[in-house]
Amino acid sequence: MKRLLLTTICLLSVGYSLPVRAQEPSGVDERARGEFIHRDSGTLFKTPPGWKAITPQRLRRDAKTSVMGLERPNDVNVIVNVTYSPLEGRKFSDSVNSAPDSNGEYGEEHTMLTTIYGKDRVSKPQLMQVGGFAVYKIKVESGAFPEDQSVGLVYLFESGLSDKRWKIKVRANVPKIAEAADTEALNSLLNAFSVEGR
Repeated sequence: MKRLLLTTICLLSVGYSLPVRAQEPSGVDERARGEFIHRDSGTLFKTPPGWKAITPQRLRRDAKTSVMGLERPNDVNVIVNVTYSPLEGRKFSDSVNSAPDSNGEYGEEHTMLTTIYGKDRVSKPQLMQVGGFAVYKIKVESGAFPEDQSVGLVYLFESGLSDKRWKIKVRANVPKIAEAADTEALNSLLNAFSVEGR
């Protein structure tokens, strides 16, 4: 039941409804066992050992947006969703930034999280370098509900080829008691992304 609730919250937090039928094109192809390519951005993901990818799908509200679930078969308490969204000419810094703008905001993604969970439970975006990507990390204390002993972690980075830029969001819920170990495991997921041909 908890797994279902957290999965639903992950989907709601990106602002979209449920996926379309699995037989429709997902925008993310599995080229080899455990190797996935997001066609429009040229973003490659190679599933690390110990992880399993769940069939990628489109989202009803935005047919250009794709989502792919990731899980660790031996640990049902860790839930991860990867969302690929087109920037369509907008600046990535509009989505997230480590420095506040003139209104004291850190981008749309951070504002959305503070609206849902409260400013006191959402960290400021932390910028870090992972592989070839500048990645912003946002931490949400206590997961989806105050009584939950879980932590929400959101990672955002920009990807794509030439002028076709995409926002990649990796959202995870992990048990607070195992946050350090699970954060290290999530870093292995981030290192699994690359842009094809680079």
